[in-house]
Amino acid sequence: MQSVSVPSSLDFDFFSRKNSQRSLDWGMTSLSGDLHPLINLSMKHLILALSVALASTSLAHSQVVYSRTSGNSILLFQVENGNVVQLPTGFNEHNFPIVSRDSRFIVFSTPDPVIPALQVPPSSDVIIYDRVFNNSRRVINNNTVVQNPATVLSSRPLSAALSPNNRILAFGMEFTTRQGTANPSSGRNLIIANAANGVQIDTPRLSPLADSTGSEFVGLSWDPSGTSFVTPMQVNGLLTGIVRIAEVAPGDWQYVGHLSTPVNNFPAVTVQMYPALSPSGAGLAYFDVHFPGVGSAVTTRLIVADAATGNGATVLATFNSGIYPAGLAWSRDGTHLIFGVAQQLQLFGNFLTSIDPNNAGVGAIPSSGGNIVSVNGIGDADAFFPSVPDVAFLPRDTARPSLKVKGKRKIVTRRSNVVIKGRVNDNFTVARVLAKAGGAKVRKTRVIGGNRFKVVLKMRRSRAVVRLNAIDRAGLKSKKQTIRVVRP
Repeated sequence: MQSVSVPSSLDFDFFSRKNSQRSLDWGMTSLSGDLHPLINLSMKHLILALSVALASTSLAHSQVVYSRTSGNSILLFQVENGNVVQLPTGFNEHNFPIVSRDSRFIVFSTPDPVIPALQVPPSSDVIIYDRVFNNSRRVINNNTVVQNPATVLSSRPLSAALSPNNRILAFGMEFTTRQGTANPSSGRNLIIANAANGVQIDTPRLSPLADSTGSEFVGLSWDPSGTSFVTPMQVNGLLTGIVRIAEVAPGDWQYVGHLSTPVNNFPAVTVQMYPALSPSGAGLAYFDVHFPGVGSAVTTRLIVADAATGNGATVLATFNSGIYPAGLAWSRDGTHLIFGVAQQLQLFGNFLTSIDPNNAGVGAIPSSGGNIVSVNGIGDADAFFPSVPDVAFLPRDTARPSLKVKGKRKIVTRRSNVVIKGRVNDNFTVARVLAKAGGAKVRKTRVIGGNRFKVVLKMRRSRAVVRLNAIDRAGLKSKKQTIRVVRP
């Protein structure tokens, strides 16, 4: 089978803010539902019209986080029940935002300041925003490196997502080498890191040559079990299909199978990107993008399939020519797919594409098939990169670790040394445990495996009262647990 080569003179900026010179027509060429009167409408007008005609089915029950343009910025917003709030992350650009399953954290990438003398795009970093404390933490810090006056190295994260327990960060990274301002060459790696400090755990994929359409690692979705995730990866030459990456041994993450297959009929190629697993993990959705040839407008389809095998692929929607994917998520109850699309931009007339964020829109469609509905509150905003948590965001006073002690809260023992074991709920990682005891001496407190702990006491009297608190890495403190120890 003939492979697709990437001309070395290309550069790829997924978030180009160039104005499209083409007329905007974002209607649907086909849907599983009957939308004949709306086929020629723009995407924005389509969503607005349907929000009136189908108001009862708009997604008022889902909390959606998304990016939106504002001047030269790409800001981050949240909408729920039609109420739109800008999230105060402290940054002016939010690329590939993905909400953690418990809704507390949002992972996104943002570029470093431009260095005018280099005349090349700067590197970008991975940021984790904590919605409880409204603060942001730079977990992956990339720098643009000038090796010599003619060679510049830069790094750009692609999709990044936290595991369901918020302890592991999986993300794609593009590394680009430029000779001056021309002749860039790029490769992409898939990286598994510790979410607390960014320390690399494993690199299950090293791609010295970037894929031909710039789709690799564009979209990443964890299985609810936390033992695997799906993402686009090269499976057919330089073409990407949806694959599953799983932890086959502690700290060892590997490719375990593909769930979709790209098509190579060069110069026409078809690839898949933006995979999204349903809240239960049983369903898989993704975009299937067909490139007719060099310099041609794409045809994008939205597909659902079985997440275990990739079988039963069903086309829910086919978009008009020139409409490019810009994010995909499931609604909290799994009944709808929330998608972002945008006007396609092409650089130098070749395969590698970008989106026009000033001509973008977010809509939704039933996951079982049907008509497009609106996402209540977004309307005709230039929105893209939608992401939906499994649970609604908890306010600060209730988003606290929950500490549980193993066994009974009254311990009767003849030993002078007493061991108390327990854990906090999986959504929090314990930083430390506070233990105060009357009638006993606290000899040791130890955190085990992120959310388990052990406290060792030395009894001084026949009765002791022990009060325990767990504090997570963001500083949240659990409610106190009181344990009584009796030594007959």
